[in-house]
Formats: sequence, structure tokens, C-alpha cells
Amino acid sequence: MTRSSLAAQEVVPMTMTRQDTDALRAFESLADPRASVRLRAALAVGTAPDPHFAERLVERSAVEPEFFVRDMLTWALTRHPVAATLPPLVREVDSKLPQARSQAL
Repeated sequence: MTRSSLAAQEVVPMTMTRQDTDALRAFESLADPRASVRLRAALAVGTAPDPHFAERLVERSAVEPEFFVRDMLTWALTRHPVAATLPPLVREVDSKLPQARSQAL
């Protein structure tokens, strides 16, 4: 394989567990166009919290159009360590987006 073809492929560490893979897949599903899929994804991300996802959960909360998905995203954030969630939430308080500010509070 050439170097350029490797860059185009997804690289998954060999030490990644099935739970890690499921959490990553669930996190990626937060961008699905179907609200029901996003709701299940938010539940999955909160069920297996990973501090690396906290900032992106806050970002998703700022733009999520469906109330029940936003509610589940909020629950998922409460399952993560405060050290991972507080800094991005504080930054969102100064956002220009009203929904971002509202969700951060």
C-alpha cells in the first residue's frame, strides 16, 4: 500500500475494544438525519461515557433540532466527568447561538 492510500483508510488501533467501537459508532450516529437514530445514539454515548466525546456532545447540543434528543444529550453529558464537560459548557455560554447558550446553562 502506498502512503496516500493509507491516509484515505480508517485506522483503528488494535487495542480498541468492542465497547469502544460501539461507542464510536454511536457517537458518529449523532449526525444521522433521523431523530430516532440520534436519540438512541445519545443514550448509547451516555451509557458508556468517554471523556474524549464530551466537547463534541456539547457542540451537538448547540445545533440539535429535536427536543428529546437534546434532552438525551444533556443526560449523556451528566454521565461524563465534570472536568471534561465544564470547560466546553462554559465556552458555550458566550456563543452567538441562542440554543447553544440555553443548552449550556
